[in-house]
Amino acid sequence: MAEACPEYRLRLFMSVDLTGSTAYKARREDRDPDSLSPNPAWVERMRRFYRGFPARLATEFQKLWKGKGEPYPMDCPAVWKTVGDEIIFATRLKDMTHMEVCVQAFIAALKSYGSVLETEKEQLDVKGYAWTASFPYPNVTLGEAFGEEEAFELPDEETENLADIKPSDFDFLGKHIDCGFRISKFASTSALIVSIEVFYLLVQGAKLGAFGDLHFQYEGRQHLKGVIGDAPYPIFSLDTERNADKKSLRSREERLLPERKKFDNNEAWDFVVEFMAMTEMEVPVLPKMGEIANPPPAYAEYVASWDANRQEILERDKTAADAELGDETQTSGELALDMDQLLADLADRLASIVVPKKK
Repeated sequence: MAEACPEYRLRLFMSVDLTGSTAYKARREDRDPDSLSPNPAWVERMRRFYRGFPARLATEFQKLWKGKGEPYPMDCPAVWKTVGDEIIFATRLKDMTHMEVCVQAFIAALKSYGSVLETEKEQLDVKGYAWTASFPYPNVTLGEAFGEEEAFELPDEETENLADIKPSDFDFLGKHIDCGFRISKFASTSALIVSIEVFYLLVQGAKLGAFGDLHFQYEGRQHLKGVIGDAPYPIFSLDTERNADKKSLRSREERLLPERKKFDNNEAWDFVVEFMAMTEMEVPVLPKMGEIANPPPAYAEYVASWDANRQEILERDKTAADAELGDETQTSGELALDMDQLLADLADRLASIVVPKKK
């Protein structure tokens, strides 16, 4: 039985995908003659990716966090799941500074790990995308081996806390999760694609002085199946290009394409605010460091519904317990009656027995 209603929380999801891996596997499908492993040669390369990128992200995260001189620890995004050649990270965001460090560390990891791949001359690279999702509503947290009973169980804070600590033991479902996977197709090795919510929060943080400006690009509006009623969705990105020559060439090209020039973040933020209001999107809430933010209105409605459901469950359980107790009392009475009858029958039988007199 759930003891406490889950608190409002915003989780950040970030995904890195190893590009060029399909062709690489085809080239390295034979065994490495210098290795004792029975696996194809590409297997070890994939293992290095699964080990190496999370370690690099953790290093970049600690470096940035210590550089800010913050007095309390923040959680580095942990691996949520792997899907093919993709690693997805998740973390519960504490405040705007935590979010900035997560995103900046992820960009740094993409650039540095990509540089390592470049030296290997294997035509491999990395690309990424990032999004947020709010819990416990409208998205839900489920145990890894959930069944029908758990799917309808009343959520509680303990489950959410465990998912914060070790997301790989849980699954996350909901419209924000779906949207995150939908924007993945626009990611490239030179651009980290971010959801509207990520853009909104990062620019809001800069506006409030929580951190410096980030340089976004606008990729236009795209149709994402099943997202916000199929309305064209604004796609924003952050620069992850690590090659100076390519960056210079792109900058020259942008001067030929006015619509691709860097824009004013505040104007873009106003556009996003109006777009979210028009499409009735939930506005994510994240406080500045040391502050407490009020959850969105939908969370208050969730709490009221959660309390009502918990009260209904308590009353149902009490009714079931009372009925079971009544059954046990009735059964005890019946047993007492049966014993009385048994003793009466035994007395009658003893009375009917004729005992022979002694001679």
